[in-house]
Amino acid sequence: MKRAFTLAAAALAATTGLLAGCVNHGWGSHSGSHNAAVIHRRAHSAVALKLARSAMAFRPPAVPLLAVDPYLSVWSEGTQLANHHARAWYHARNNLISIVRVDGHPYRIMGDHPSNVPTLRQLGVQVEPTRTIYHFIGAGIRLRLTFMTPRLPSNLNALALPVTYIKWQVSSADGDPHRVSVFYSTSSQISVNARTRRVKWKTIHSHGLTALKVSAYSPAVLQSARGLQWGSIYTAARRNQVAQSEMSLRRDAVASFVRSGRLVAQSLMGKMHRVSKGCPVAAMVMRFGRVSARPESHWLMVGIDEQWAINYYHQKLRPYWKRHNASAMHMLVGAAHAFPRLRSQCIAFDHSVMADCQKIGGTRYALVAALAYRQALAADGLAADPNGQPYLCTFENTSGGDISTMDVIYPAAPECLLFCPDLMKAMLVPVMNDSYPPHWPFAYAPHDLGAYPNATGHPFHGGEKMPVEESGNMELLFDAIAHTDGNMNFANRYWGRLTKWAHYLGRKGFDPGNQLCTDDFAGPMPHNANLSIKAIEGVAAYGQMCRMKGLTADAQLYHAMALRWAKRWMKVDRDPSGTHYDLGFGMKGTWSQKYNLIWDRVLKLGLFPRSVVHTEMDYYMKKLQPYGLPLDSRKLYTKTDWSIWTASMARNPAHFHTIINKVYKFLDKTPSRVPLSDFYWTNTGKNAGMYARPVMGAAFMPFLTHHKLWMQWVARAAKVKGDWVKGLPPLPTRKMIVPTARKKPVMWHYTFAKPKGNWKATNYKMHGWKKGPAGFGSADPGVTPRTRWRTDNIWLRRTFIMPRGRFPGLKVYCYHDEDVQIYINGVLAAEAPGFTTRYVWLPITRAGQRALKPGKRNTLAVHVLQTGGGQFFDMGFGYRIRPKNSKWAIR
Repeated sequence: MKRAFTLAAAALAATTGLLAGCVNHGWGSHSGSHNAAVIHRRAHSAVALKLARSAMAFRPPAVPLLAVDPYLSVWSEGTQLANHHARAWYHARNNLISIVRVDGHPYRIMGDHPSNVPTLRQLGVQVEPTRTIYHFIGAGIRLRLTFMTPRLPSNLNALALPVTYIKWQVSSADGDPHRVSVFYSTSSQISVNARTRRVKWKTIHSHGLTALKVSAYSPAVLQSARGLQWGSIYTAARRNQVAQSEMSLRRDAVASFVRSGRLVAQSLMGKMHRVSKGCPVAAMVMRFGRVSARPESHWLMVGIDEQWAINYYHQKLRPYWKRHNASAMHMLVGAAHAFPRLRSQCIAFDHSVMADCQKIGGTRYALVAALAYRQALAADGLAADPNGQPYLCTFENTSGGDISTMDVIYPAAPECLLFCPDLMKAMLVPVMNDSYPPHWPFAYAPHDLGAYPNATGHPFHGGEKMPVEESGNMELLFDAIAHTDGNMNFANRYWGRLTKWAHYLGRKGFDPGNQLCTDDFAGPMPHNANLSIKAIEGVAAYGQMCRMKGLTADAQLYHAMALRWAKRWMKVDRDPSGTHYDLGFGMKGTWSQKYNLIWDRVLKLGLFPRSVVHTEMDYYMKKLQPYGLPLDSRKLYTKTDWSIWTASMARNPAHFHTIINKVYKFLDKTPSRVPLSDFYWTNTGKNAGMYARPVMGAAFMPFLTHHKLWMQWVARAAKVKGDWVKGLPPLPTRKMIVPTARKKPVMWHYTFAKPKGNWKATNYKMHGWKKGPAGFGSADPGVTPRTRWRTDNIWLRRTFIMPRGRFPGLKVYCYHDEDVQIYINGVLAAEAPGFTTRYVWLPITRAGQRALKPGKRNTLAVHVLQTGGGQFFDMGFGYRIRPKNSKWAIR
């Protein structure tokens, strides 16, 4: 009992120390006068203490560590940081290891390796909007480990910074001085998506900074949605903070530090290594010296330089932070210089957000919202158009894999609408550019722009279609932006599109046909009552915008239509029992969450009487399961985002807290240790398949029901200066030098059995190989195989005559499903992991280019590995010619 009391006291002391940091920093440029800041700190200190205590008791299903973007998103999926290896959002091992030596004795604090080294006792973890803070005690010291990603909506340069800071703060817990040093390493696997891939590295010293840079040995630019295959991962620190830094095999680096407190020098020779052969790590050692009761701190940075963020209609776009062509080292030097200021601003931001969350929704809501904040932004890519304006592209990462999906943008919207409405615009602009003929000939809004990171659209056939869903989403979100801006400037850019979609809703919206809605996992359904609500509100939102434009007649027309529809809806969808409204018109005995009703309150549309919400909420209370409110009467699964929206509809605080407490219980108790799930089973608390998605920006919907508080946050938001480039990039002309088999068959030799000897060599004898026309595989999207291939592996060979001449930008043009290695005359010329759903361009290595023999016969040798699903391969050589003087030319 005495030991438990001592540990609890230590935890409280650590928490109190954190709170002291929170209340001693203002809001940066928004902090106001000194006296006002003092009053603010005193008013909120008790709230902050309560929140910190609750956070220490909360067990998130997964804890964000490096939460930057889809290619640097690393989580701890265990309760104890030192008993689990960190993982990427898609579960690949992204080991982060930290070991502390106290008076010569090693203790693990992060990572499960090596298992024979004891751990410091973890007292708890706090997840706040920009920071994750672990508290440890043991061996006579108190240690606080903080991961800070400065996603500050009042500063787009900070929000776009592709860096997470990791800080170790150590103090004596027993009154005696202790000699302390810390080991940290970043796994090279973060820079690739598979352990079979090879990596290269470099050590850089610049402006007082030491950086270890790790990259894929054979980059596959913008080819992978899971794991970075291009660009680099950096581990960097000020030279005066780092005693040693080395690229080393993980086992060598860890064993050396455990044994001697030092890194083994030159454990990795050469410039390339396969991840599976010992896993190279970027390792650093920081020495604190003798630590007393006064806390001592060291910190470093883990950052990403993608070079290119997304492919927007065959034009590669830079990450937003590179819009002025900044180098990675300049970015890291600037980030190091800005750390003290950003730390103060992050503490103040976290404190303000958590305090407001607690005020409007209670402590448990605050903890859910804090977990959602970083996840939602870490599932987005932030790119820059040619004018340097931001494109915020959502990634439907554990569902369809799509980029800029409108029914993902829709639930994600509250976070941006609250904290930075110009980022809401940055989500919509890329989709709006796609929505004009001839590229988009339809009467309704687009669904998505392709498969992340390739926003190449669905010309002429439209892709997945949700006509009422997406058209209603557009009207509601543009109206919400008009509310935050107080004007129609943004909507005016696209008024013709919004008018067209309002007409479509007026014709098709009230009683949707057999259409898909955002809950497409349940399949299409006719007469969907919740989808009808969206159409009704979409029509009213358009009418509201008409009024803001001074189009009085149109405003009255659309508002009257929406009111008429709302009254009709209440009659045709009311269940015969009178206790609730049905899932669909005429479907008596059914029910569903009518989460779309929330916009009637948020936008003050004045359509449905409060009795509709009261009736629904009372009924929902009868349908609760142990871990939440089911989505509808068909199954016991639910959506976390929609549950929070449904709770936000409630005028009775008890109803709100009942649903939020169920969401909290799910997160705290679920056996599915994955980043925050938005799709789970309410009876078991198990994940139903979707997690780590940007849709959890939905968690901030309760703020939008408090209009004054909403506008206070909007007033703090960063503003985007300038204007976005209009329209789509002009399509490049494709020039094929060695054709693929898309137009006519191309003959290859092939085998499904692993060949003996050097099968890549030009003089290899192909005994037993078969001959057949490309492409090879089974039916994949948009391709028709000519030779059937259904095994796990295929090896192919062919010869071709390479024409003489200059071919600037020569690349491989291929469709690969899945992993492919391509050799020219026995030399590795190109490789790419994973699969594509279209023909893509792969760069040819310098060695591959030198191996080509113009005017002579050349030998191609290819290996393709298949692990599951469809499969297909075809390739040729070519290059692209871009139109000159295009406004879309990226520097």
